[in-house]
Amino acid sequence: MEEDTQDLSLGLSQNDALFAQAGTRYFSGDAVADLTQAWIDERSAPELLPYKRILVESLIDQLEDQIEKFALQLLRKPNYDQIMSRQEIDYARRYQELIEEHNHESFLKLLPPSQHRQDERMGDIDMVVTCNMDAPVFCRFLETIGEVMLDRAGDNIYFDKGEIYLVRYGDIKKYLDAGQAQLVS
Repeated sequence: MEEDTQDLSLGLSQNDALFAQAGTRYFSGDAVADLTQAWIDERSAPELLPYKRILVESLIDQLEDQIEKFALQLLRKPNYDQIMSRQEIDYARRYQELIEEHNHESFLKLLPPSQHRQDERMGDIDMVVTCNMDAPVFCRFLETIGEVMLDRAGDNIYFDKGEIYLVRYGDIKKYLDAGQAQLVS
């Protein structure tokens, strides 16, 4: 009997029946359109359609990459359970445990115990990798916001419905959270 082995993933196993029977259709490269079409197809079909493995794996890979980059920061947020699903939380915890175990076995055990912590802050240096809120992003506004003073630059900008802007992520995060803007690629 073959064992159902779970890898470090968001709940998908290599021997999952749907995973094994997955279709290998190639997608257009526009994941949003492909995912939307798959959702429409599934809702409209009178049968269960083949699993869109490549599309779903691509999405899961992107989520896992984000979680891996910022696992400790995400798990420290007081509202982490509102940011991540139960599977994502479990993945982040398992990933962080593996990183800590690897670091301990690789080199931390050779250091004095006072230097074993991997989440310390020393002066201006923080050992926890955090999101770059100053990263430039393209966004489209779903409604007219009007004139806004950007936090860092002190410049005023007029955010108009339907227009696309290149701005710092931190300057428009509150509009994303409120559903007034969306990121575009």
